[in-house]
Amino acid sequence: MPAMHLPQPSGRRPNDALAAFYEARSRGGAGLIMVGGCGVDMTGSGAFMLGIDSGEFADDYRTLCDTIRRHGAAAGVQLFHAGRYARSSETGEKPVAPSAIRSRLTGETPRELTGEEIAAIIDSFAAAAGRAVGWGYEVVEVIGSAGYLISQFLSPLTNRRADEYGGSLAARAKFLVDMIGRIRSTVGPSTAIMLRLSGNDFVEGGNTLEDAAQYARMAVEAGVDIVNVTGGWHETRVPQISGFVPPAGFSYLARRIKESVASGGAFVAASNRINDAQVAERLLENGDADLVSMGRALIADPDMPLKVERGGTIIPCVACNQSCFDQIFEHKPVSCLVNPRSGRELSGNGRPAARVKKVVVVGGGPGGCTAAIVAAERGHKVVVFGKGQIGGKAVLTARSYGKHEWSRLGTYYLARLTELGVTLREGMAAADVEILAESPDSVVLATGAVPAIPSIPGVYQPHVLTADAVLGGVHAGRDVVVIGGGAVGCEVALELALEGSASPELIYFLLVNDAESPETLRSLALQGSKRITIVEMLPKMGEGIGRTTRWTYMEELKRRGVRMMTNTKAVEITSEAVVVECRGDRQMLAAGTVILATGYRPDRALAEALRGQVPELHVIGDAERVGDAEAAIRQGYEIGSTL
Repeated sequence: MPAMHLPQPSGRRPNDALAAFYEARSRGGAGLIMVGGCGVDMTGSGAFMLGIDSGEFADDYRTLCDTIRRHGAAAGVQLFHAGRYARSSETGEKPVAPSAIRSRLTGETPRELTGEEIAAIIDSFAAAAGRAVGWGYEVVEVIGSAGYLISQFLSPLTNRRADEYGGSLAARAKFLVDMIGRIRSTVGPSTAIMLRLSGNDFVEGGNTLEDAAQYARMAVEAGVDIVNVTGGWHETRVPQISGFVPPAGFSYLARRIKESVASGGAFVAASNRINDAQVAERLLENGDADLVSMGRALIADPDMPLKVERGGTIIPCVACNQSCFDQIFEHKPVSCLVNPRSGRELSGNGRPAARVKKVVVVGGGPGGCTAAIVAAERGHKVVVFGKGQIGGKAVLTARSYGKHEWSRLGTYYLARLTELGVTLREGMAAADVEILAESPDSVVLATGAVPAIPSIPGVYQPHVLTADAVLGGVHAGRDVVVIGGGAVGCEVALELALEGSASPELIYFLLVNDAESPETLRSLALQGSKRITIVEMLPKMGEGIGRTTRWTYMEELKRRGVRMMTNTKAVEITSEAVVVECRGDRQMLAAGTVILATGYRPDRALAEALRGQVPELHVIGDAERVGDAEAAIRQGYEIGSTL
């Protein structure tokens, strides 16, 4: 499990919640757990990061280490310095870097480090490594990826120094090489040193894979035992961990680094978008890597390694980033959309029910399935009515480009419900009569929501469709106007923009046979058969898409030629067009198909019919208040825990 920043209330000090989080992953079979990042000084980390710059929290770090190792996992720490990515609002100081070049991530211009300050930072890394080893940790890692301080020294974009630490590739690597040497002399020969390295910066003018291969070789010669290969910087415009990235899409970086360090005897770990055990196993079998880093997969299911070994239904990571990385950037505790227990190990109620009840859950979507699973795990007898496929809107979501992983959620729900002996009544739109016939002690209504139809003249014409209908397979014409540019509107527009573009198989065929130029191949891959316009009343497109993934949707929509109109209101729909108004001006948008992505309203009909007729009635998810899958699943978990 690679190091991931996990914000916590106690800031720089490991607390009981963090220990419980990591203990669950150790108990679940992870072989190596890396804690961090741990700041080596306040200037390079700030109040929201763990701190390992003094012995002040020695007892807490020892307890954390013992907790991880108690169940057989090896424990390590990642030593962290953000450089110009640090924010003065969080550190209280101006950020520092190899050169005074403005950060596109923070908007701040750092102060250039002096030679004496560089030596002091190297000493800070070495001292922090010594503390970690003294507290029982077996691995220390320095982060030379993501655009942090070491990356800034390695890159010609951010290192313009004229002294011994700047200039040639070897000179830019001197900071890293000197640091590894100092750490090795501090921790001795028996501690493993790991380098987290960007296999490609994916920033124009930055380091390439071949540059990274040279840096890895130099680091191994200096004393590194493991190179943990990841992708680009935070500034890159190439998605790194979203659902747009194919599974293990960057494993080729690890493979090349492995070739470069083979003579040095170092191990190589592959990272990024590896959330499936079979994919991980293939990487090892193919020799792409010696170890596999699985971060979000272990956030989703702490027991995943043991389940692979012994059998069991694995809770899947769907690459949504909503409860993990989106939370990190808000300095909020990390959890998991699919598994609300994650990050709440100290507060979750997994105790058997005091009295076994007959529980009827209506709705086979994420909220209803979660409620059913948690209730059944606690010993209740559960019946689930689902009018459609188990998984509900998760199955529909999986039809959107970049969200195909959501299909694993429906598969998981079906397998886990079956494993628990839950009675499934699929394909039944339950009425109050069928529910009452079950003689339930408790009814959980997770009936979801229905599309909200706006009051636009012409909205009920046959060529006007809902987004759900289109994602469900209803055909859309050539000229499409999507009314509503929130998450659903952007998703359906992007899915339609793919229609008519060349398949990956065709692109591969043309590429390997040198049939077309790279420019033609790019055009074939991006050019679809539809002309699409999104109309959004708000000044911002993509409202409701998570902070860490919204930009990927905007980039995809732009490169596929989707027209996006903000501050624009649809005022009429005719048989051939949509009349829109923007800042007082009206225009006609040709539209053979109009798609409504204008939100949803709760489906409360069944709740009203059952009120007062059953001993307990709980309404959750969109049936109570329209939200998102995260909110529905969390409610389902809470209801299932308290029944």
